[in-house]
Parts: sequence; structure tokens; C-alpha cells
Amino acid sequence: MHRNVRATTHWEDISEFQRRYPSVDVASGVRWIDARRIVTSAGISAGIDMCLHVVERLCGRDLAAMTARQMDYALTETPALH
Repeated sequence: MHRNVRATTHWEDISEFQRRYPSVDVASGVRWIDARRIVTSAGISAGIDMCLHVVERLCGRDLAAMTARQMDYALTETPALH
């Protein structure tokens, strides 16, 4: 079966996600994936990283950095998988 979407989820849920959505290419060991239309994360702190990435994608690096600083959260350089 052709897999047309990449996604990730919390490590505890990967098997169940794959079972429920066999057409999705579920990646493990990554914090978030930006598949353009769909952005997914692997958990709570990974979700914060993902959200800051979305802010950067939509509004620029400066706003993402300012948002992270306001949250007292380290802005990561983790690249997304497409």
C-alpha cells in the first residue's frame, strides 16, 4: 500500500496509530514532522517545539524566538521531516 502522509506520535502510541491508520508512514524517534498540510508531534514538550516551528514557518524566526523567550523555553534547531 502506498503511504502518502508522514506523521509521528508519542512512542507509546506508535503501534496503535499504525494499526488504525495503515496509509500513514508513522515515524518513531523524531520530535515532530512537518508534512506541510499536517504537522504532528511526539508528545507534550515535542508539541511545544512543533508549535514554535509553526510560528516560525508562518511568521518568521524572530517571532518564534521571542515567543520561546517569553515562555522561558529553549528554541530547538531540530529539523522537521517532510
